[in-house]
Amino acid sequence: MTCGQAPGSSACQHIAGALGGLAKVITGRDYLVLAQGNYFENVSITGLTASIVGNGAFLRPPGFSTQPPLSLNVGANISIEDMTIEDGNGPGSGVGINCLASTLALGNVAVRNNDDAGISTENCSLRLIDSQVSGNVQEGIKMRNGSSLTVRGSDINDNGFHGLHIQSSAVDIRQSRIMDNETGGLYLFSSTFVVENNWIAKNGNLTSSPGNPTGGIVIETVPGPAISPQDVRHNTIAHNLAPAAVGSAGLVCNTGAGTGIVQCDSNIVIGNERPGEDVQTSGTCGIRYSMVTGITSGVGNVSVLPTFVSEATGDYHLAAGSPGIDIGEPGSPTTSDIDGENRPSGAGFDMGADER
Repeated sequence: MTCGQAPGSSACQHIAGALGGLAKVITGRDYLVLAQGNYFENVSITGLTASIVGNGAFLRPPGFSTQPPLSLNVGANISIEDMTIEDGNGPGSGVGINCLASTLALGNVAVRNNDDAGISTENCSLRLIDSQVSGNVQEGIKMRNGSSLTVRGSDINDNGFHGLHIQSSAVDIRQSRIMDNETGGLYLFSSTFVVENNWIAKNGNLTSSPGNPTGGIVIETVPGPAISPQDVRHNTIAHNLAPAAVGSAGLVCNTGAGTGIVQCDSNIVIGNERPGEDVQTSGTCGIRYSMVTGITSGVGNVSVLPTFVSEATGDYHLAAGSPGIDIGEPGSPTTSDIDGENRPSGAGFDMGADER
């Protein structure tokens, strides 16, 4: 009962419960440092502020359980670093992390191999830094109803539905890789967003997919007042696939009357495919200073093919001498690229996520 209560006391053997480390968190002592190893628990946190240092620990449910390995309920304010959260079980219930009306920051955290979404939120503020959401049977990240999301330097890949499925939320995704998700990369419905300096590649498939088949990016907005910001800039959107029901396999902007045009500057949108069609963009995307196969209009746009370091292995850095170098939006507000290197580095801004 005295685990973790004072210097020299024994380490807590659990995260949750009366004998767990979180039960010892009080004002002024809000860090929980875990021992390396496996924690088989359903951790549920309500109204608590704490920082959890994982030291490489694994959090998994105790056998078959319909409760997530980690649940944040109303009023929780939690940060977690250096930890893996995995194996939530049961289709429809096996979420890795569920966040409700709380705040969660993840740094160097892997959320993987859950039977439902990796992370599901409602009215939750989520930060994902240098982390990975992968191998989940349904969505990588599913957000709704007033949530907010900040992503930096993270991988969202190999999920069975979308990489990210966002509804009525605020999103800021930068310097990340959204790749190899089965239904599509990024679905945004009636949300505000800045999507900048990302590789969005090799997502989707050519046949019917469950729940809003997407390809690369699909943006949908119901009719109404303009929503701002809605910016897609300096992304490489390449080699995504979508069934015939989708407007294009690359970038789709289905905005309702009065909602405004999505600003899409300095992107590379190439090699995306619907069944038998090379359709890169569709809808009300305001495309400027971008490389789009087949494009014939718009300020600064070009229809050429870039040269990547190795698209076969998913390396979408621009090769030396590639088209797109120095001809991006001259007034771009973007000051760094996907690797954190300065923009611009030459005579002008480069198109796509990488500044050569």
